[in-house]
Amino acid sequence: MVTLDEIKKLSLEERINLVESIWDSIAEETTPAELKISQEEKEEIQRRYADFKKGNQKTYTWEEVKSYVFEP
Repeated sequence: MVTLDEIKKLSLEERINLVESIWDSIAEETTPAELKISQEEKEEIQRRYADFKKGNQKTYTWEEVKSYVFEP
């Protein structure tokens, strides 16, 4: 098994790639049935959606998101 100390020796880019690979492997090996969310999570999603529908949530256009991400 790889230790945390070994992982910390990797460059930032290598660690990000490692995390992406781990995430992809989880997605490939997980069935929809295993992704069930709790009742509490469902209620939170419903609450946030209701706030969104009422106009109580700040939303951003795709252009605004890209601008935030790619501009210093």
